[in-house]
Amino acid sequence: MTSPSDPAELPPGQRGLVLLTVEEDAESAGEYHDLLLSEGIDAELHIEHAASFGSRSSVYPAGAPFVYALFVPARKAEAAAAALIEAGWDGRRSAFSRGRSRLDPSFVLRGALLALLAGVALAAVLLVLRPE
Repeated sequence: MTSPSDPAELPPGQRGLVLLTVEEDAESAGEYHDLLLSEGIDAELHIEHAASFGSRSSVYPAGAPFVYALFVPARKAEAAAAALIEAGWDGRRSAFSRGRSRLDPSFVLRGALLALLAGVALAAVLLVLRPE
C-alpha cells in the first residue's frame, strides 16, 4: 500500500481537521464555508455519502444520498462554532445532529403486524394439534 504523496490527499482527521457540521442543503453548507473562510478559518467542505456516517447518525437514512461535511482545524473549532452561532447557526439544523427517528414508522408497523400474524398462526396450530 502506498501512502499519498500530497498531504492534501490524506483524510481530514489525519490532517488535524475535525467535523464541525454536516448539512443536507448545499446552499447552507456553502454559506457556512464562505463565512468561515472570511473569518480567516481554513475550513474544508466535503461532499460525502450519507451512508458513510453509519446507522448511528441521524444523517442515515436521511433521504438524501449526499451530505455536505464542513471540517475545520481542531485548534480553531471553538472559534468556528462561535462564528457560525453568531451568524444564526444553532446546530439543530445540522443533519448530523438533527433528532430524527432512525426508523420509518411504516417499517415498525409492518413488523408489529407480522409479529401479530405469526402469533395468531402459532396459536391456531397449537389449537389444531392439541391432544384431546
